[in-house]
Amino acid sequence: MKRLSALVTTVVASTLFCGSAIADIIDFEEYSQTSGNTPSTQGDVTSMGFLFDSLTNHTHFVNNFGGGDSGSTYFGADDFAGANAVTMSLIGGGSFSLLSMDLGNWFERSTSLQIVGNFAGGGSIGTTIALGAFSSYNFGWTGLSSIRFDSLAGAGDQYWGVDNISVRVPEPGTLALLGIGLLGMGLARRTKV
Repeated sequence: MKRLSALVTTVVASTLFCGSAIADIIDFEEYSQTSGNTPSTQGDVTSMGFLFDSLTNHTHFVNNFGGGDSGSTYFGADDFAGANAVTMSLIGGGSFSLLSMDLGNWFERSTSLQIVGNFAGGGSIGTTIALGAFSSYNFGWTGLSSIRFDSLAGAGDQYWGVDNISVRVPEPGTLALLGIGLLGMGLARRTKV
């Protein structure tokens, strides 16, 4: 009976002390732009522990310019030099979940954006979104190693923007505590048999 009590205590403690993940909103406000000003041109950028890697090293931080307005500074890209996919991944690697994000077009507007999530264990999931004014989109994609954004159609250089990306990243401590709990259960069972 004491072993069962110890087992239950171990499982309950590991459950109480471990959060499932860190949830973050990537809002690009650390690169604040004045509303209506000409966007700043960037290369690859980082925000909230994520890398946004541009195929042509040509991206923007924008706030209410060229008809695109998310209500604050957002990250933008265009098909500069003919093609410019952007890949989002955790700095240092690892998996994450994409919960939602705001998407829209601006300036020489992209009319559709292909979004492909690559799973950490292989395979992918994707969708194509018809762009217009900034709107929120829910995803619920889990176990991702990266997300690729690629403009498919539109006028001129096909500008698109993203803001308020809601992600969840597993905490390493969560996995360790879960492992300790499972180890405790296994030891309790082994000594009982």
